Amino acid sequence: MLPEERERRMYEGMHRMRNIRLCDLITDLTSAEFRLLYTIVEHADETRKISELAEMAGMQPAAVSRLMNSLEEKGLIERRSRTGNRRVTDVYPTDRGRALSSQSKQTIHDYWTEVFENIPTEDADRLVEILDEITDSMERVLERRVEQQKENCP
Repeated sequence: MLPEERERRMYEGMHRMRNIRLCDLITDLTSAEFRLLYTIVEHADETRKISELAEMAGMQPAAVSRLMNSLEEKGLIERRSRTGNRRVTDVYPTDRGRALSSQSKQTIHDYWTEVFENIPTEDADRLVEILDEITDSMERVLERRVEQQKENCP
């Protein structure tokens, strides 16, 4: 395969995968809401500030605040002021939030199981390894190029 063809197919494949909306399998949640709820549930035993949750979920704090309003309205999380410091608000999943997160994780697991059911395990494992290598390389190259641009800017 020629490099131009590989680039085109890689771009098209990434674009197609990005447009697959797994959140359509999960009722009542957007993909961002699910990602935040999942993060909150996974770290429920730890006290977390909004800024920490944002970092763990890979989101901006302002977006997390908006999403938390939605999750709270849906009864999936609750916010409590920290004892001794009312300026700090901790976030906890409700029982309903835990149940929906668990059900959603199972739904997504079942989806991926079906996707990979006809692909040999060794091939699927190697695909994941290759995707990790590609992603690592993309991040390194992008970081290097951004730094080069900064150096060249007056």
